[in-house]
Amino acid sequence: MLSGGETKIPITNLDNLRVKIFIVGYEKQGESVIILFIDNKNKEHPVKYSIVIDCYKYKNKNITDEILRRYSVKTLSMLCWTHPHIDHSQNIDALIKKYCKDSTQIILPEHFYNKPEDIITINNKKLKEAVDKIFSLNRLKRKAVTLVSAAAGGYSEVKSINFSGIDGDLPVSINIVTPISSILADYAKNDCRNIDKNELSISIIININEYYLYFGGDAINVHIDKINPFYLGKCRFVKIPHHSSKTSTHLINYLPQKIDTACTTIFNTHDLPNTNILNAYCSIGDVFATGKKSNNKYEYGIIEYEYDFSKTEINIDVYLYKNAIHINDNN
Repeated sequence: MLSGGETKIPITNLDNLRVKIFIVGYEKQGESVIILFIDNKNKEHPVKYSIVIDCYKYKNKNITDEILRRYSVKTLSMLCWTHPHIDHSQNIDALIKKYCKDSTQIILPEHFYNKPEDIITINNKKLKEAVDKIFSLNRLKRKAVTLVSAAAGGYSEVKSINFSGIDGDLPVSINIVTPISSILADYAKNDCRNIDKNELSISIIININEYYLYFGGDAINVHIDKINPFYLGKCRFVKIPHHSSKTSTHLINYLPQKIDTACTTIFNTHDLPNTNILNAYCSIGDVFATGKKSNNKYEYGIIEYEYDFSKTEINIDVYLYKNAIHINDNN
């Protein structure tokens, strides 16, 4: 899978490596994804690689920060800010200041904010304040920031890693599949300045030793349709894009007939997730949500996945916290 130039990360052995994925969603809106590669036998530095996708702060609670502290993460390996909507953006500035050092790869979409090729307008005061806080940081003016998009049908690798133990290696690649560069370039060429911010949304496929995981951000159909279906057809984990909205329904058409799991966050102010879309995903796999419109007793919900890739048959454990539920059992 890897073609050279990857980062090699030593681990004790494959039996001790766990991949933890946390899907965080708040009571009304807001989401974050945390992905940790953990060497259980390394007591001094257990987290070998860490990724955060988006962030939100609800009242005074930032669960992303709490999870990173719980696992003693001092420096993020990668931070991806998918697009500038408030439910994906609030408090990212605090994460960057606290966890992003020179070694952190910061990923943002192209055609975004205060540049001649901008294709969005930010009028909302709360969102503008959040975005201004982020772009005022010196770290976003350095070479560590990578502006990304993908060619139609493309598969743009932004990182390749090899976790190397005495009993073997676990190859990983992190690939950007939306937004589609040609669509954004046409908007810029035609001087479109107020497009839907979801058109910028980054979505990512992480390939762990030929096990494909899709993290959808708020990617919408016009961009999803341009992803190479070969890769979507391999995905066995799906973080459903755009809170299971009708704007992202096409994705399920490209997925395998059976997947291991799908998950979604909620957006109660827009009556999401959509029940019909959730039912469609339930027909192909186990589906989890960070909450439900009728089940928001707590301020947030967390879906935690733990993967063990050391065996021939990959083991997946799922843990649900606070508002999080198993949709298949709640229909």
